[in-house]
Amino acid sequence: MEKINKNVLAKHYHSLGLNVTCIKNEINEFNILESNLLKSPCHDWLKFQEKKQSEEDLQSIDWTDATGVGVVLGYDGIMAIDIDNCIEIDLVKIICSILDIDENYSWIIRSGSECGFHILLKCQNRNVDVKPFTNYELKFGLIYRKLNEKIENEDDINAYYSKNEFLEDHLSLKYFKKNILLSKLFEKIEFRWSNHLVLPNSLHQSGNSYAFLNGLPISEPSEITIEKLENLKDLLCTFDADWSGWHGEKRVSQIACGDGTKKILGKNTNNFRVPRKIYIHIERNSSSNNKQPSSEIVQICWLLTDGSPHIDQSKIIRSKIFVTDSYNINNECRKEHPVIKDAIRKKIGKNLKNILEELMQDIRSIKLYSDKSYQERYNTIITFNHEIVLNLLIENFQHFGLNYDSFLSMSKIGIKEVFIGTKSYKGKSYNEKYACSARISDGEKLKNPQLKDPSLVDLYNYIFETNHTLSKNAMKNAIMMKLCYESDCSILNLTDV
Repeated sequence: MEKINKNVLAKHYHSLGLNVTCIKNEINEFNILESNLLKSPCHDWLKFQEKKQSEEDLQSIDWTDATGVGVVLGYDGIMAIDIDNCIEIDLVKIICSILDIDENYSWIIRSGSECGFHILLKCQNRNVDVKPFTNYELKFGLIYRKLNEKIENEDDINAYYSKNEFLEDHLSLKYFKKNILLSKLFEKIEFRWSNHLVLPNSLHQSGNSYAFLNGLPISEPSEITIEKLENLKDLLCTFDADWSGWHGEKRVSQIACGDGTKKILGKNTNNFRVPRKIYIHIERNSSSNNKQPSSEIVQICWLLTDGSPHIDQSKIIRSKIFVTDSYNINNECRKEHPVIKDAIRKKIGKNLKNILEELMQDIRSIKLYSDKSYQERYNTIITFNHEIVLNLLIENFQHFGLNYDSFLSMSKIGIKEVFIGTKSYKGKSYNEKYACSARISDGEKLKNPQLKDPSLVDLYNYIFETNHTLSKNAMKNAIMMKLCYESDCSILNLTDV
């Protein structure tokens, strides 16, 4: 499906009742305000929130150099469940079970990041009058609320964090070997009633494409009731809602009141999330013989998170992933990173110097704890294979003449070792406790010299008893790293080390 022409796909989606959009990695008057062109329509589309898109409307779109195709949400009840920062496909099966949907439902989409899923549905009995967006509201008018509640002059989306609780056994153990905290399975769910959603086979910033889990749909999205969606929210989510993906670092919360109602803390609460940590993962061209350090970095991802004393509840404030345009292409690299083809790199590759400047900007935004003892206990920059990653970044900072003093100072704060106490790893038994996770923050050797350092996916599979294979996707690996790091601390009943 990856090779199907975007125009052909658009016509197919339109035949199934959807109002469709065209996406290009080019700035024009319709996407100039957007931070991610690969998620933004490049033509006039807002009117299709209110009316059916005609054949003539579709044919008038210029699909030359299109990187993606999308759907307009809101018209005729079309909505989406957007599951963020989730790499476990079995959670999607659990959600289908809760919604009474076949797990082979055709409108289940894996995000191009491989760290999220979308489920496209049609909900006709939500008793609110959905007001169409203006360009200004798309950029600045966001707030979250109950699924069946409309707030005047605000646009239409609900987002809720995962509960830090275990799912009921009869749901969880059907798909997982052990019950896993919901907060380790996903970060938040957005119920998206309006706006725009990217569809397969659109290109993602990671170099991957969006994909259907169960093949190309041949019928329109299924009907769902608001009651089933409310039930899903109540089972999996808290009342917290988040603005991070849409409006910087501001956080909006919906809290329970004593009279049984829920109060929304809105724009004037001054409730901001403070950046405390950054997780960095790099996919590199280890076969490069080029002496330039920039030729080694193929993909780079970082997750900027808050850092509450309860480390297993930290939230992602923003995530970024880039394919670089400067790495050395050779046959070995093509084998190592088969997804990121030369043509894709030319379409979305970004100058590494500009990427590193963005990284430094996010690192400088981190607020260190004023208490020196907290600074010593709380890691700030977290990586896997810490020495390799830090040295590679420093080489590139130097290569491009960038000031990296803040990076150096923060990378030296609180770099500690994270242990899991166990007597066995990969079927081998030992009498003493050792770090089966090595040191997530600096990748040192295992304490037992008979064992090699496990890979990141080994650690993740060991901790969560899953069966993931090796990934060359920097964002998926960054999410795995965050979950491993936090789980190590929670297993030891520590907030950090």
